[in-house]
Amino acid sequence: MDKKLRWVLALLTVETEGPVPRSSTARGNPGARPEERMGYREAREVARIRQELRERLMSEHHEGAGAVLARLRQLAEDDAGVACSELRSEYERWKVRFELLAATARNN
Repeated sequence: MDKKLRWVLALLTVETEGPVPRSSTARGNPGARPEERMGYREAREVARIRQELRERLMSEHHEGAGAVLARLRQLAEDDAGVACSELRSEYERWKVRFELLAATARNN
């Protein structure tokens, strides 16, 4: 993969997954309704999925990313509230990155 494209993809990852202000999400808000809070187990699994997707992206391995993306999508659909829409958006961003990576691999 072209170094410039890899840099842009890595930069997008860093820019779009930075900390989210607490006021815009229910995460970390003890007064939020229970259905809007993500549990510890789910948050840990999302963190693991993000790490695996980052590693695959940086090593340019798009094969097998579909299963990981499917799990992220499942978590986004199972969750409720603000965290759900954030996870859906994050899923779409990751999906596009891996589609670009696969297209680049096919063209080389």
